[in-house]
Amino acid sequence: MSKSEFLSLVNQGTFLFDGAIGTELQARGLPVGEVPEKWNFSNPDALADIHKKYIDVGARAVTTNSFGGSPHKLKSCSLQDKAYEVNKIAAEIARKAVGDSILVVGSVGPTGALLMMGDLSESEMASGFEIQIKGLVDGGADLIILETFSDPDEIKIALQAAKAVTDLTV
Repeated sequence: MSKSEFLSLVNQGTFLFDGAIGTELQARGLPVGEVPEKWNFSNPDALADIHKKYIDVGARAVTTNSFGGSPHKLKSCSLQDKAYEVNKIAAEIARKAVGDSILVVGSVGPTGALLMMGDLSESEMASGFEIQIKGLVDGGADLIILETFSDPDEIKIALQAAKAVTDLTV
């Protein structure tokens, strides 16, 4: 989706996105502390149901269950080597649940790494974001959202990574 197409939709009036995915998953049994992205494999029906319920109350866009889908973030549950698949499946679940008339927004959150502390190099971080975003795009995301970053350098890296792998609106 191009920037002009997105802005055209927004300019038609109120444009409602969905709400929290993690909180909804916890209400459906996700244990506190478990990585929500694991449910892309183990409980896709619960994710689809969440997406559908947000549409039922008027959302015109749903975000994928991929906020913590960077390889660095997925190390905590040994899924770092499956980051592409985690994100592709997240977008596919959302797309299948809501069809083609609702926007699927690929959610990308911070890695949790601190650049200034040397947790990851800029190139490692960029590579991880590229893998994540490529999975979201290949899974059917219409646009990408970079959300809740607190480090301006990290969001800049994420934005550059997105622009390196897609022409979608970010």
